Amino acid sequence: MMQNITLLGGTNLEYIYLIGIFVGVFILSIAPYIRKLNEGTATEWSHRYTLVMLTAFTVSTVASFIVFSMNPLSAETPILAFAQGLIVGLAAKPTVEELLKQLAPNWFEDINK
Repeated sequence: MMQNITLLGGTNLEYIYLIGIFVGVFILSIAPYIRKLNEGTATEWSHRYTLVMLTAFTVSTVASFIVFSMNPLSAETPILAFAQGLIVGLAAKPTVEELLKQLAPNWFEDINK
């Protein structure tokens, strides 16, 4: 059963669900940078990382709204709504990768090396 989910006039659970999607997508967007931090290849801050974070935020926002409109909410409690959103956001990897390729094709290739 499909639900009509609207952002304005939505319920609190829908907002929590959207936040969960955003967190999941944001984690996907910054994962390459976190990997570089763990490997020790990103040791000092540069303005390139600022660009990475701004791009990740932009991609996360756009992807969250795309994924939010395509996946209906089925949870009935706030924690389940957030968990469902987080899982849906983490599963949105193809959407995130495509948006990154469209917004910053060279950055996408460089950051995943």
